[in-house]
Amino acid sequence: MKYSIYFLTLFSLIILTFSCEDNEVKLGEDAEGDICGTAIEGCVTYSESSTADDVKCETCSASKRLSGDSSECLDPITDCEEYADDDSCEVCGNNKVPDSTDGTTCVACGVGEETKDGKTCFTIITDCEEYADDGSCEECGNGKVPDSTDGTTCVACGEGKETQNGKTCYTKITDCSEHTVDGLCSTCSNGKVPAASTADSCVACPDGKETTDGKNCYTTIADCKEYNDQGKCITCNGKIPNSDKSACEACPDGKETKDGKTCVDKSSTTSSSSFVQFSIISLLFLFSIL
Repeated sequence: MKYSIYFLTLFSLIILTFSCEDNEVKLGEDAEGDICGTAIEGCVTYSESSTADDVKCETCSASKRLSGDSSECLDPITDCEEYADDDSCEVCGNNKVPDSTDGTTCVACGVGEETKDGKTCFTIITDCEEYADDGSCEECGNGKVPDSTDGTTCVACGEGKETQNGKTCYTKITDCSEHTVDGLCSTCSNGKVPAASTADSCVACPDGKETTDGKNCYTTIADCKEYNDQGKCITCNGKIPNSDKSACEACPDGKETKDGKTCVDKSSTTSSSSFVQFSIISLLFLFSIL
């Protein structure tokens, strides 16, 4: 009799321990026993906010993806890189776009089309490097700009004009290396700067001045390698700037400069090298008289 009671008690404990059904998952416990909810296929870990009537998955297995509302583990869409809230594909990779029906697959663009954003197919425009949302060209390469009518082609600038941003043609300014948005010159090359009043040409600095940035002329400081915006020297060649950066001066005895900005103690490389050379010569001399 006592054995019957023992087995009955054990059986009851087993039932209590495994109270969730095969298709359920244990979410927690309360005074009445285990809290169970319908298991989500492919779910590895469940959200702590899950309830018996609203089970939420937190992590799916490696071969699955979590749905937007965390209620399912879904198969991934091949080549999809970003999903929408409704679990359709929003952005595709590998030069594909979401299908126009329901976004459940990624499809290649048609002949003569391409995609830049993985969302929309555009008719290929030769030399176009950046497309607008409507498929027109916004920026061209190879020294061209979008045509002014509808941006469906890239065209060369007219005679005497050029482009540096692939968007707008400017009147060509000799020696100009960088334009402003309105076509004036902001930076020149070949030791010149933009004309002070109009910036529509590049001019040489006056006598006694020079430029290192192509924007401003500075009074020439002997041995200066780099100037700041105020025309002061901040880096010298073999020397360092003086206290007010108006000239370059040599380092004091026993010191040298590696960067043209500060002086440091001379390295012992030279003396060590001389010692080694002297030692070698001495040894050769001794061997010669033995």
